[in-house]
Amino acid sequence: MGGFADSADAAHGASLDAIGNRRSEPKEETMTVAMLIDNPEGSQELYEKLRSEIGLSQPAGGKAHIAGPGPDGGWRVIEVWDSIEEASAFLRDRFAPALRAAGVTAEPPQPQFWPVHNLMT
Repeated sequence: MGGFADSADAAHGASLDAIGNRRSEPKEETMTVAMLIDNPEGSQELYEKLRSEIGLSQPAGGKAHIAGPGPDGGWRVIEVWDSIEEASAFLRDRFAPALRAAGVTAEPPQPQFWPVHNLMT
């Protein structure tokens, strides 16, 4: 079970010791990142329920939030965050509990992150 807590480690390639503890590594600078969550089982109804549960009236990451139906069905969200760590904390601490509160029992869709070179709004 991967989960949201592993997102920042996976994206940064953090190394773990044999029992799963994070090894000390040099501190990296924060980097603006885009995050994609593609949920084949998602819908506008679920999206609105989650948004209401979380209490979002502006982008959670503060930069940008785009949501709509995916090209093959389901629901897709793209956000821009100041760092993977901030996005991962939001997913773990606010999004995952909102999913549970909405009755979603399936494993949450895994986010994809990539560095932002340019953001125009």
